[in-house]
Amino acid sequence: MVLSGPYAATEDGEPRLGAATAVLPLWLLPNADEDADQPGSALDRARTGVTHAVTVMQQWLGDARWGDGPLVVATSGAVTVRDERTDGFGDAAVWGAVRAAQAENPGRIVLVDVEDRDALTDAVAAVLASGEPEAAVRNGQVLVPRLTAVAPATAAGPAPDPAGTVLVTGRPDPSAVRHLVARGARHFTVLTGPDGEATKITEAMTDSAFSCEVLAVPWENTDPPRLDAVLAELPRPLTGVLHGVPATDDGVLGSLAPDGLDAALLQVAAPVWWLHEATLGLAPAFFLVTSPTAGLLPRIGEVAQASGTAFVTALVQHRAALGLPGQVIAWERDADGGRHGTSSLSDDRAADLLGTADGGPSVLVPLGLDAGELADRERYGGLPPLLAALVRTRVRDGGGTDPQDGRSGGGASDAERLRERLTGLPADEADEVLTELVRRQVAAALGHASAADIDPDRAFRDLGLDSLLAVELRNRIGATTGLRLPAGLLFDQPNAAALAAHLRTLLAPPEEAPSASVFAELDRVEALVGEAATHDEDVRAGVVARLREMADRLTGRAADGAAVDRDRVRTATDEELFSLIDGLDSTI
Repeated sequence: MVLSGPYAATEDGEPRLGAATAVLPLWLLPNADEDADQPGSALDRARTGVTHAVTVMQQWLGDARWGDGPLVVATSGAVTVRDERTDGFGDAAVWGAVRAAQAENPGRIVLVDVEDRDALTDAVAAVLASGEPEAAVRNGQVLVPRLTAVAPATAAGPAPDPAGTVLVTGRPDPSAVRHLVARGARHFTVLTGPDGEATKITEAMTDSAFSCEVLAVPWENTDPPRLDAVLAELPRPLTGVLHGVPATDDGVLGSLAPDGLDAALLQVAAPVWWLHEATLGLAPAFFLVTSPTAGLLPRIGEVAQASGTAFVTALVQHRAALGLPGQVIAWERDADGGRHGTSSLSDDRAADLLGTADGGPSVLVPLGLDAGELADRERYGGLPPLLAALVRTRVRDGGGTDPQDGRSGGGASDAERLRERLTGLPADEADEVLTELVRRQVAAALGHASAADIDPDRAFRDLGLDSLLAVELRNRIGATTGLRLPAGLLFDQPNAAALAAHLRTLLAPPEEAPSASVFAELDRVEALVGEAATHDEDVRAGVVARLREMADRLTGRAADGAAVDRDRVRTATDEELFSLIDGLDSTI
């Protein structure tokens, strides 16, 4: 079903319940294709699309009537495939937001980008059949994004003109400033906010053997006309632009309100859009943007950051398609910046990678990889498909790893083997198995080396599990057990022991009532009796005798009593025989 709002409606306007899949085509938004060549239109499109998509996802995920069915968010020309030029890159911000929502809600939302809007139904069917969480469909072919290793560029990109000015905005990366100085930049004009942080970073990195000039100019990134004035008043020609994407206020999907989300998106995306527009006639030699990897590899709770950085990345790709200079370096530089099995980069390593990035593709993602963490995330379903090609140790053909000891499962999933292990266990032993499982997953989420560090009776919040880690833990346990677990799981089950007991009620097979097995056997006997009816008279008589003996035992009639009854039958008169039959009728 195709919908332009949160639900597919029936003729009376009520939501259609129990639908397996819903599709949200972003191009059905009002004015989606109007004013495409007006200044700010791509940014406006990003703001409208993200606000609408987030509202729909919140409603979809919050309505239990839709069960486990997926929501498909469809765009047209939002992503670039094989260096194609696309004018729909405003919707790339939606891809970032949806990727962040997918991190919180695995398996519930799918991204599809189509070239032929009339073929949407076939495209959605093909992508759902592939099992991929995101794909572009071109000429009927399903194409999926993957990060792959690239060789250093064979030729360096344009160097800064030592006589020109480098415009520095946002939160510049120290290694990027140092790199530009090493390549010849000597004059920097820094657009800085009230905290002066951008100026401090630039001054620190240019304090070297070279004589560099740093000019600080106050600028609020909500003032595009001021940017035009600054560029017009530069003391030297513009030789390049360096922008560092800042962090922004953010939160999990369900906590985001439209106004706050829009403001956070603007903080990330607007400065780069305005820089793009303001420098179109100035021909800078380079347009370098450094950003977190949130637009490609968002962590839980990064909806706004992911949408903004995804827009920035798509904008730079758009510049490259137009023949304009532009390069995005998406990496993790903060001390706690590792995500999804990647680690943050040191200053020296970042500087080295920037040296090899000159003249390279428009989007580069330098990553430090933790092979063990990548493999662990693949086991429990927390590995973004974008990283799949980088994982060398992979579990294939449906194989899993033991949720207890990490050994290969040889074909059975973690959830299947866990249920098998729990079958027949007393409640206390099942609790022990599940408590150990929970402790291991808590330790992994918190970064502990061993489950021994996790006290099963200590509250999760006291262990350091915040709301974002709580979502990750829920996803880990859901992947290991095969259960679809609610968002508030860890609020209802405050520690590992309580959570294990709750999981047992969901996983352990129900105890079978004694009567159920008795009646099941009687069903089997009844079928055999039907077969016996086709045999000769002696066989039938033997079956009847056995059945009578079983009925006697059931009604408490003693075996010796049965023998006495047989003697009475042989010696009874006609009148006594009829009286005996009447008595049997009354007891059967």
